[in-house]
Amino acid sequence: WHLESFFMTSQNVVIVTTTFYKSKEAEIRKSLSRDFFEKSRKIGCEVVNVDGGTPDSAYINDLKRMGVYVYAETRRGLGNSRREAVSHARSIAQSKGIEYMLWSEPEKVDLVRSIPYLLDMASVKQEDAVVPLRENMTGYPKAQELSECFGNQRHSDHGYIDRVGNSIDTFFGPKLWHINSTSYFLVFGEPKV
Repeated sequence: WHLESFFMTSQNVVIVTTTFYKSKEAEIRKSLSRDFFEKSRKIGCEVVNVDGGTPDSAYINDLKRMGVYVYAETRRGLGNSRREAVSHARSIAQSKGIEYMLWSEPEKVDLVRSIPYLLDMASVKQEDAVVPLRENMTGYPKAQELSECFGNQRHSDHGYIDRVGNSIDTFFGPKLWHINSTSYFLVFGEPKV
C-alpha cells in the first residue's frame, strides 16, 4: 500500500472501542492505547471511544487532543459500553458518509496497519463483515486459551460460521462490518434477545 491510498481507504472506516483504566497496572495498556489512537488518527480514521471511568483526566484529554470522540459510559458493563460506542460511531459514520465500522480493543496497536487490507477484503469480496483469525494462541494463558477455544466452538455450533462453513474466531476481538449491519451488533442489548 502507498501512504496516499492507505490514507484515503482508511477515511472510509470509523474505529469503535472502549477503555477503562483504573489500576496502576493499567499504565502499559494506556500507553498502548495512546499509540493505537494516534496511529489510527494519523491514517485518517475517525475513532470513537466510550470510557468507563478512567480516573486519569490527562489521558482522556490526550485522546480528545488527538481528535478521538470520547464519551463517558452511561450504562455500566462491558456489553453496554460497547453498544454505546457502536451507537455513537454509527451516528458519526452516517453524518460523514463512512461505510465501515471496525471494533477493536485499543491495545491491539498492530491492527492499524491491517485496516486497508480488511477494508479491501470487505469491499472487493462484498462481505458484510470481516473477522480476523489468529494463527494460534501460543503465549496465551492456558485458562484463556481453553475458554476462548470452547467459546469459539460453541459459537460455531450455533451457526457463527463464515460463508464456506469455517469457524469464526469471535473471541479474538477485532471485527469490521458494513454500517448497514450495525443493528446486528446492537440487538444483543435488547431484553427479548
